[in-house]
Amino acid sequence: MSNNNLICIAKITGTHGVHGLLKVKSFTENVETLLQAKNLYDKTGNKTFKLNDIKSHKDGFLCKIDGIENPEDGVLLRGQELYIDRDTLPEPDEDEFYYVDLIGLDAKLVNGDIAGKILAVQNHGAGDMLEIKPDGAKSFFVPFTEQNVPEVKMKDKYVTIVPLSYAANDDDK
Repeated sequence: MSNNNLICIAKITGTHGVHGLLKVKSFTENVETLLQAKNLYDKTGNKTFKLNDIKSHKDGFLCKIDGIENPEDGVLLRGQELYIDRDTLPEPDEDEFYYVDLIGLDAKLVNGDIAGKILAVQNHGAGDMLEIKPDGAKSFFVPFTEQNVPEVKMKDKYVTIVPLSYAANDDDK
């Protein structure tokens, strides 16, 4: 399996109980995507995970994974991201997109100048962030909110951004 066609849809966050149940955080709006997935993979696409007995739980769900019978085995998977083959997902509607589709798009300022290209969409716990790389400069982050990314134009291959320094200056007026 090529990892170029994989989309991260969940992450194992810990264990629960003594029977090897795992806590999983879903990155999909619809948890049915996980329930219907025949195979989930690691980032390389080489290791397969089969989820069973999925139940809702707080900010995610609990499940069994084939081969994990106790908390000691489960703790080794903490932090493991779970990927799905993009071909198994439905095509997004015209005004929708998968985060992976944003990578490589131009990031334009509101005046139309190109600020750089989107390298990644990341979330370190405080919300989704776009990592943007200008030509010849270090990358920077912009919160992926309506205020900071007011426009996503998939057909035209760009997003409009309002970097934090600009947003702070606008609020001061």
